[in-house]
Amino acid sequence: MTKKSKLISIHNQGMTIPEVAFSVAMLSAFTAVFVVISQYTASFFQPMTSSLNSPAYDFLSDYNTLLIKLDKMSNILSQPGYSIEELTKLRCTGKPYHDWNLPGPDVPLTPSGYNICLKASTSMNESPLSSLISSPSKAKPGLYILYAIPVKGISGESLPVRRVFCRPQPYC
Repeated sequence: MTKKSKLISIHNQGMTIPEVAFSVAMLSAFTAVFVVISQYTASFFQPMTSSLNSPAYDFLSDYNTLLIKLDKMSNILSQPGYSIEELTKLRCTGKPYHDWNLPGPDVPLTPSGYNICLKASTSMNESPLSSLISSPSKAKPGLYILYAIPVKGISGESLPVRRVFCRPQPYC
């Protein structure tokens, strides 16, 4: 063995007790700072209204559900089997399939907190069925607005959704 290798092995005998105590204190301080910053950052990713027991509100899921529901309902209401008088009698409701006696299953269900309404009178009024049948070139179809509006009012978590459709479908 050379003199240099003897020196290295003599000086490399591990950490002293003050060095161990200092390194444990530094590791503890780093871990504590990391945990505090992680909790602070995670608080921005949770909605303010949710508690630990209830799931977070999913706005995009409700919005997508309403779009699908309004699309299916506009396909049903655009059929010539419904008269203008029947459509003007429809009122805002949370259960349109049940209250309006629409055919088919009520899938997807209307998200809670929304009412679905139909605005039958627009600037483009529908011609009576007799004129649609007798002179289809002169008669005009009607534009209708089917919309879902939040019961509690418009906010950042609940926005209105609408679907504009033309009826009766064969004349559009």
